[in-house]
Amino acid sequence: MPTAAGYTIRYSASGSRPFVDARLEIAVSGEAELYLGSSASLPPGGSEMVGFFAGVVDPKKLADLHSYITRRKLAGASATAVPTAPEMTVRTLVFIQGQQETTIEIADDSNNALKGVEERLLAIMADLSQSPVRALRADLSLTKSANGAEPVLTLAQLGSEPLTIELFDPAVPQRFVRIQLEIGRSVALPSGGSMWQPLSTVNLNRDQIAALVGSGEIPSGAANLSPGANYRTSLPDTAKPAANDAQAAVTVQLRISGPSGDWRNITLRSTPVKFP
Repeated sequence: MPTAAGYTIRYSASGSRPFVDARLEIAVSGEAELYLGSSASLPPGGSEMVGFFAGVVDPKKLADLHSYITRRKLAGASATAVPTAPEMTVRTLVFIQGQQETTIEIADDSNNALKGVEERLLAIMADLSQSPVRALRADLSLTKSANGAEPVLTLAQLGSEPLTIELFDPAVPQRFVRIQLEIGRSVALPSGGSMWQPLSTVNLNRDQIAALVGSGEIPSGAANLSPGANYRTSLPDTAKPAANDAQAAVTVQLRISGPSGDWRNITLRSTPVKFP
């Protein structure tokens, strides 16, 4: 039987509705690396930052995780392939000890043992998401204007190492940052929670992004963002909606460079803000 402290653990989640891309690897020692490709990649509440994170897992949480895997006899168990529909998130667990490697797919109807290990991993991911190495955050502010409100988007690099991003490629028509301003409101649910109800959306097209490049608000081509750097971009004015509880949020899709120089698509969503 494996010892309680003998596992390398990998966890990944990927899906398209919403876009999810999470990758976690925990070494036997507790050193861990996390990648979040979207704000929705860290359930249940999401992540303000998107990108690369690293740290050392809390020793108590690591010991509890290893002990749980051993007690539930998950390492070495028969892998169960679970059929998934295109809109579902595919979640995969890998346990490695020595030459033995176990790969298991998790589904919403998986047994309680798999749910238990996933809950522990998500708690560790939440901790790691506060230790950015190369990561971005999108913030939206609204200033009162003659037409209603002027939205200002700030893309901030909060990691400890430089990050290369791409917002506009003049040579490839499809390669430009996608910016969607969404007006909506938070609706209370009978369960006590809430859900976001969209009221309207505004999408910036390539010509509008090119204009931002021309004015110097965003760069053309690959740009290297040092720690603490940010881009502030004024978006088109938006009329204040009739609903008194309306808020605004922005979703940003762009490309960032990975550790090996590979380009990755990421999606950031800002925290909703009230109209002035």
